[in-house]
Amino acid sequence: MKFFNNLKLFRENLKNTIDFNLRNTLKLKRKVTHLKNESKQGLFGSLPQKMRAFAEDKEQVLYTKYNLDHLKNNSTQREYIENLTVLEILENYFLQADIKPDAHILDVGSKNWHYIEALHNFFNNKAPDALIDGIEIDAYRMYINFHTRYDYAMHRISHMPNVRYIVGDVLEHKDKYDDILVFYPFVTPEPLIRWGLPLSRLKPVQLIEHLYDILNPGGRILVVNQFESEYLVIKTILEGLGHEYKDYGEYTSSFIYNECRRFVLLI
Repeated sequence: MKFFNNLKLFRENLKNTIDFNLRNTLKLKRKVTHLKNESKQGLFGSLPQKMRAFAEDKEQVLYTKYNLDHLKNNSTQREYIENLTVLEILENYFLQADIKPDAHILDVGSKNWHYIEALHNFFNNKAPDALIDGIEIDAYRMYINFHTRYDYAMHRISHMPNVRYIVGDVLEHKDKYDDILVFYPFVTPEPLIRWGLPLSRLKPVQLIEHLYDILNPGGRILVVNQFESEYLVIKTILEGLGHEYKDYGEYTSSFIYNECRRFVLLI
């Protein structure tokens, strides 16, 4: 059985390597003219009754505080809920900290940056001159409509000053940052392979070391993991490297119920 599992992993990794190299050679781009929007009626209908009223009240608070009108009218229900979740995480773990007025922020692994509105509005609420960079190693991954992650990210930031979407490997990125955000990093082989990346890109120890190197003195790195197993891997890496961190444990979303567990660490 182990032989067949290894053979399957080998074949999937080979396919991912070929596909990854091909799309990063072709660098296909196509302009996005609009984003899919869905009605936000019944947004929290899947939540238990006792959670629903709280989620609706919390959504209204975040909507008003962070001016989410543009997002609410240019997003699917899922995208909107994910932005609310990101805002809630940032409020829980970043709101009380000082953020420099001209802070330089890095978001690692931005994909199609469907949550950039949350990042942009949160940091500009606290730091009007903040600069936000997002970096994505697999930006030319294509959807069934022949648009890429890059296409959607560029459309989303087209109305946002001081925001950059960078195509590249963060391990080769040398700019310095005041705060770094890492949502759901790959630290084990299976999720990485499942999301179409080759195993050669699985470097969790090097990732943490490099992020620490490009962090300005007094800065922070927020890491959010999607599974307890990955959260434990990150903790082991941090302890092995001797970095101090705050372990906030499991984060419970006000807007998402009965899905994969999320865990938060602040370095």
